[in-house]
Amino acid sequence: MAAEPTSIEKGPMPSEQDDSDVFDALAAQETSHAIKYRTMSWQRTAVLLFGDQICLAIMAQPWAFSVLGWVPGLIASFLAGIIVWLTSYTMWQFIMKHPHVHDICDIGYLLFGRSRIAYYGTMVGLILYNVMLCGFHVLTGAQVLNTVTGHSLCSVEFGIIITLIAIVLSIPRTLHHISIVSIGSAICMLLAILLFMSYAGKEAHPGEYPSLGPVVTYSFPQKGTTWVDCLNAVLNIAFLWFAQILYPTFIAEMRQPRDFPKALAAFAIGSAVLFLITAIVGFYYLGQYASAPAFGALQNYYLKVSYGPVIVPTIVIGTIYANVSVKFIYRLVLRDSPHQYNHSVVGWGVWVLLMTIYWFVAFIFAEVIPNMGDFGNILGALFDSNFGLTFWGVAYWHLFRGRLWETPLRSLITIAHLGILISAADVDAWKSRNIYFALTDRIARSSDDTGGDACGNLGDYCGGTFQGLQSKLDYIKGMGFDAIWITPVVTNIAGGYHGYWAQDLYTINSNYGTADDLKSLVSAAHEKEMYIMADVVVNHMGSPTSDNKPEPLNQDSSYHSDCTIDYSNQTSIENCRIADNLPDVNTQSTEIRTLFQTWISWLIKEYKFDGLRIDTVKHVEKEFWPGFSSAAGVYTIGEVWNGDPNYLAGYANALDAVLNYAIYYPMNNFYQQKGSSQDIVDMHDQISSLFPNPSALGTFLDNHDNPRWLSQKSDKSLLQNALAYVILARGIPIVYYGTEQGYDGGNDPANREDLWRSNFNTDSDLYKAISRLSAARVAAGGLADDDHVHLYVADSAYAWSRADGKLIVLTSNSGSGSDATHCFDSKKPGGSWNNTFGSGTYTSDDSGKLCIPISNGEPAVLVAKS
Repeated sequence: MAAEPTSIEKGPMPSEQDDSDVFDALAAQETSHAIKYRTMSWQRTAVLLFGDQICLAIMAQPWAFSVLGWVPGLIASFLAGIIVWLTSYTMWQFIMKHPHVHDICDIGYLLFGRSRIAYYGTMVGLILYNVMLCGFHVLTGAQVLNTVTGHSLCSVEFGIIITLIAIVLSIPRTLHHISIVSIGSAICMLLAILLFMSYAGKEAHPGEYPSLGPVVTYSFPQKGTTWVDCLNAVLNIAFLWFAQILYPTFIAEMRQPRDFPKALAAFAIGSAVLFLITAIVGFYYLGQYASAPAFGALQNYYLKVSYGPVIVPTIVIGTIYANVSVKFIYRLVLRDSPHQYNHSVVGWGVWVLLMTIYWFVAFIFAEVIPNMGDFGNILGALFDSNFGLTFWGVAYWHLFRGRLWETPLRSLITIAHLGILISAADVDAWKSRNIYFALTDRIARSSDDTGGDACGNLGDYCGGTFQGLQSKLDYIKGMGFDAIWITPVVTNIAGGYHGYWAQDLYTINSNYGTADDLKSLVSAAHEKEMYIMADVVVNHMGSPTSDNKPEPLNQDSSYHSDCTIDYSNQTSIENCRIADNLPDVNTQSTEIRTLFQTWISWLIKEYKFDGLRIDTVKHVEKEFWPGFSSAAGVYTIGEVWNGDPNYLAGYANALDAVLNYAIYYPMNNFYQQKGSSQDIVDMHDQISSLFPNPSALGTFLDNHDNPRWLSQKSDKSLLQNALAYVILARGIPIVYYGTEQGYDGGNDPANREDLWRSNFNTDSDLYKAISRLSAARVAAGGLADDDHVHLYVADSAYAWSRADGKLIVLTSNSGSGSDATHCFDSKKPGGSWNNTFGSGTYTSDDSGKLCIPISNGEPAVLVAKS
């Protein structure tokens, strides 16, 4: 249970693996640990939920009703309960898709682009919210002791007493043990509520009677009530309900998280009944005299007797929040140290020290904000909307994207989430993706295509369709890909099987299927949590120009004059034709720019694409691209076919990213035994200095424009090493279809083989190799960050680490049949890793030295042991 976002396995698991198996595996990892975390049953989890929320905040509900009146008060309570149940259920569904989530910070990382900013931003919110809430409990405990004892000690001294007791009760490290204490907490709070309701009904009148006249209740806010008063009342209701910030950690420590809905249902029903009864009874008997907490409206004797039991939940509930926050910090401090799971002096010493510091900060908050109502309002306003609403609206969008309106019930639930949904995938969301590049015409011919004879003419249409590609989504996802780049979808001139000879921008290439077929493909991909990236062309159209659409693309004035490109002249590159039959669009024209911006905005919205790959970017002036990219509103990656990193960097601010041709050449030279690994390192570092976001660049080893890798070097062990670099080094990996089947076509069109000739074999060595490499990428947290560290640069080998050493990859260019052992500084003294590509466990010594054997020239992919 490492704490950093790059150290937990995120993203969807392989399609053949059931989530219950994943949770069983995670629990099994703890069998040898002295301290086990994943132990709670759903019943124990329900107890923890009750123990957390059967609290003093319940006693603010009569006051909220006295501000709002019966009707708004009931509506607000009902809606808060429904929203919490709905969002909590959405959270659980999201965690089922991402079994390695351990806390709210992991979820923030996944929801908001898999970036460190999202992770650490959520971390700040988690710690600040929880420590402030613990401060609230210190303040409350001090006031309870003051009220009940009538002692002369001041609130500060009582606060110190509460803080010291809280530190002692917070010593257990697992929520399983904390839940035992929470049983007593819930019992004491229930006793306090029963005493309050009994005394409220028994006493002749509230304690402050008759200052406000006879006790009355009312349906709506009374005259003179301000919007601020009403907002504060609603925030107090929300503050009672919204505790979802803790739930991911609760779920993570369940023995079987699949059962969380049972615990949630038990809690939701029981809490709703208790909350409403307390509010209704309190408001009925106290009316306008209701206070927050409601005990304050009772006469002195009744106040002290009913208030007394509250001291127990006041302290215990704080320990739950403290446990979640300090456990997060504890894992950050100890990282993968075995002290987290054992009864060692270091483990317990760090835990107690952190817990003491945490409660001291909470005590400071209690002294700075010495009013319970202010505490509730601040917490509600600052955090409840984010951790109680926004997070789960975004999670819902991630879960059901593409099918938000598929049934009446789903539509109703979508409407409930609508205000907190976000739209298209951004750059950070793409950085953790793994892309499969599919030539639509070459994947599958129909929805039931199981394979067959090879296409006879690779220079023309072979029969691949959108329906065929949709039927192979599981085949693609089985290799660990969660994004697909598809070739252009618009109508082309005759022979444009690949899609790059556009004729009509607003219609779909009928050879691939219909517009509905394309929408079905995108929707099906989204259901499987896969992105779709559409390829588009702006530089040129097909000929004759008179047939092109929309207007004015059918007019010669919309194109540059015919000329031959002089590749030493940038103006010529941008204004002349890349081929005789492909008229070069006059993109300098304001009318043409507006036309393409309007079209790309429509295309994205109409088909719900998640990103764009843009063809022939260097053949269009740089000034064109920012407006086009902005109109698209999604991640844009451009093809700038040039290996000079300085030339590529000229487009760094024009689009989100480019295909990384700069690393393409030294990478392939090394793994094809034509160059040095030092060339990779030098180019990597040069790219780092030139690009503001190098981890957003697309890394690839071949494609439809370049000869297939195996046509250059037939050694599949070498190819596996190159694939390890593509998938696990810095950048967004892009793997060309057919690589998994060992295709070895040379130049276009030989490198555009049909996939069905392979019979979609999932047992091929390369299919399995890609699956293992993709699994390592997921295991290391998605590898979205620019965290690539060179570890070992040798004549025949290259090693690097990612995710702060959680992933170490050793590659070589020695080829099949070669065996060798390479030793180098892992920069992780005492680290331990499993080789997920081969077998074995490897440990570094106290200096960090790590020795890894290479067998048969295959790469070693080490993932840190959890």
